[in-house]
Amino acid sequence: MDKEYFGDLGAEDNGVFRDLFSVGLWKLDQHPFTHDYLLNPLDAVPAALASLPRGTAVSVNTVSGEASTISRLEQQYQPTVESMEGAALHYACLMEKVPFLQLRTISNYVEQRDKSKWDIPTAVRRLNGLLIQTISDWNSER
Repeated sequence: MDKEYFGDLGAEDNGVFRDLFSVGLWKLDQHPFTHDYLLNPLDAVPAALASLPRGTAVSVNTVSGEASTISRLEQQYQPTVESMEGAALHYACLMEKVPFLQLRTISNYVEQRDKSKWDIPTAVRRLNGLLIQTISDWNSER
């Protein structure tokens, strides 16, 4: 993921979610944000990794399982994936000026919660394979 949003950091105001930018606690483009999102500039990523798919993620503190929450997140952020820690990684690395790369695989669709459809073992196997290949590609450019 190269772009991350904090999807539930804010306030509910008369049934409407308002993020910290819209309530005035954060300012647009305030470091480390680009507008209202966290962008990985991928400065330190070798050319061999440039072909990795990129996407937009929204980080939330609760697995989204209600149709209204899912709809709000989709409309507000148009994410490729939902996570629980991606924005924190982006935020910390951008604040400390540490180059980083966030690799993701998918274990389940965002839908009304049904753990029987989750496939965490396959996602972990795919992530391990992707990580091994990424490190190999990265080292081949050195």
